Amino acid sequence: SVLFQSGELTGSEGRPPSPTGGRAVLGFSALRRFYQCADGWIGIAAANPEQFQPLAAALGHAEWAGRMTAERVATAPANGELAGRIAAALEAMPVADVLDRLLTRGVPAAPARRHEELFTDHWLAANGFFRGYDDPQFGHIRGITGYADWGRSIGGFPRRAPAVGEHTREILEEFGMGA
Repeated sequence: SVLFQSGELTGSEGRPPSPTGGRAVLGFSALRRFYQCADGWIGIAAANPEQFQPLAAALGHAEWAGRMTAERVATAPANGELAGRIAAALEAMPVADVLDRLLTRGVPAAPARRHEELFTDHWLAANGFFRGYDDPQFGHIRGITGYADWGRSIGGFPRRAPAVGEHTREILEEFGMGA
């Protein structure tokens, strides 16, 4: 988590402070925020104003692109008029339809998942984000692997966490202590 948020956690002289969020913060601009759809939520991550025209077309409102300058789109607040228009267009559409419309036009977007939905997400499972472990106390459990696999080392954790004192004898023997 820290790695992926390193841009927000890093500061330097002359750099404006990073925006901070919380559970109630939907985003920091109209084109970079979460929106509710008919059956769930999505996150739109349109990083530049050039993605606004395809976004507007995907939502069936190509005329929006003619009404706003690129500068105005880039600075549109997360709770302003443009965000309200996008929210109204999305509220009746299913997530799968919205994602199909946006992604086929090159607008970055992804479904927002609640923590209880993560382990049933087909894409995450198909891409190896989870690993199963047998735990003596809890039985079979599933955990999250690392965010990437590297050429010479496996990402994540190859086994479950040890129980308290589980490897005490082996560790002490490595340091020359007897039973």
